[in-house]
Amino acid sequence: MYLEHIIYSIAFALLAGLVALKHNRKDYSWIIILFTYAPDMDVGIRIGANVSQIFLGIAFPISGALHYLLHTLGALVIFAVIAGLILYAFGIPLLAGFLFSGTAYGIHLFGDFLAYRPGYSFLWPFSSEPLGIGIFGDQYPLNFFRIANSTALLVGLLFLMNMIILHHYMTHRIPTD
Repeated sequence: MYLEHIIYSIAFALLAGLVALKHNRKDYSWIIILFTYAPDMDVGIRIGANVSQIFLGIAFPISGALHYLLHTLGALVIFAVIAGLILYAFGIPLLAGFLFSGTAYGIHLFGDFLAYRPGYSFLWPFSSEPLGIGIFGDQYPLNFFRIANSTALLVGLLFLMNMIILHHYMTHRIPTD
């Protein structure tokens, strides 16, 4: 899931933005979009390690186990706390930073839970058993330009379209002064 994560995160961010606007008149839903790929940060680290090896001749061993560790509930909580504190330093309320960054991480984990069977040990540290329902079957083919599953992408785009319509309708009913 590459493209699907961003589509679903934007849709959920629109929904979270509506809830935030209704309760405190501030919308921090952009945090959800910003941290969409946080559980896959090891991929960026691995790419950086490969580039450094090519250009600098320095090899940084990156374990594939890191990817599985980052797709857990424990990593979600640690990330949300760290991201919340960083965002707080930039003027975002601590609770909002924690909740929205944790939501972004959780949306990513939920998407992977739905897509892969078996998936990751999502419930670690409570359980080490790999979980996932593989809603699209045992294999998850990236058949849309090798960046997305066409069925998951279509469902995500329909969901996003509905959230855009709902967001437009609701924001014209919510006073924002």
